[in-house]
Amino acid sequence: MRKFMKKYHCHRNKYNKIIGIVLGVMGMIIIIQVVPVAIWLLILGVLCLILGWSFFRMW
Repeated sequence: MRKFMKKYHCHRNKYNKIIGIVLGVMGMIIIIQVVPVAIWLLILGVLCLILGWSFFRMW
């Protein structure tokens, strides 16, 4: 009986991971299509600024 339950849990975790990856990819595609490119460039610029400031403070 335990062997069957162990296999079931293994398959369930595998399916949960696959479903999670698929939903994550679909969500990213929707977000990328809805949000304009200017906002992505602004976010990238802010991240580069923060990264540069953190490297500046390290030395």
